[in-house]
Amino acid sequence: MARLQGRFDLNAANAALDRLGLRRGPDGIRRLPSGRPLEFTLTYGSNSAVFTAIATILQSDFQRVGVKVNLQGILAANLLSTGRGQDWEAILLALGDQPDPELRTPIWKPGGALYYWHQATQPTTPTGQPQFNNFLPWEREIYDLWERAASTTNFTQRKALYDRWQAIAAREAQVIMIAKEYAVGAVSNRYGNYIYSLGVIPGFNPVPLMFQR
Repeated sequence: MARLQGRFDLNAANAALDRLGLRRGPDGIRRLPSGRPLEFTLTYGSNSAVFTAIATILQSDFQRVGVKVNLQGILAANLLSTGRGQDWEAILLALGDQPDPELRTPIWKPGGALYYWHQATQPTTPTGQPQFNNFLPWEREIYDLWERAASTTNFTQRKALYDRWQAIAAREAQVIMIAKEYAVGAVSNRYGNYIYSLGVIPGFNPVPLMFQR
């Protein structure tokens, strides 16, 4: 999926904003047709050194292309509830790194409990169906892909379905991936089913899932 990754190019970003007719004001910030500055608020976990560093870098880079980013720091422990409460314009989150997308269904499947970016798709009751009438066409396609992948045991078929989901997600960019933890593990080939880390999912631990050949 490397071909789906965007490229970091501030010159290209500047050119794209110029083509939209968003000219800079005296303060260097671009103006909307209404005359208002082009700006947004980025919510992040201010008690996290990692989140703070990333938020500061983003603010600096956006300023270089004429976009003002207002940083709003909250406790990292409150990011989840803030995201679900819809009181944000852009939010910096860590969504986990699981070996199978199925383990992150509430985040990536439209209508899921943690589908922050279009909460109008979520059920109106805890056990209800998603609000399909609020789905965008590409969200309905992702939902159907997820349903098929959940009931398919063939690895090749499941990978093809999830590859298609990743392609749609990259195109629509409801989430922009910022950073990926670089983790490397080593294990003897005497052991099978080795997974470096399953994260913090309760009840999952790499050790019981391994076997000795």
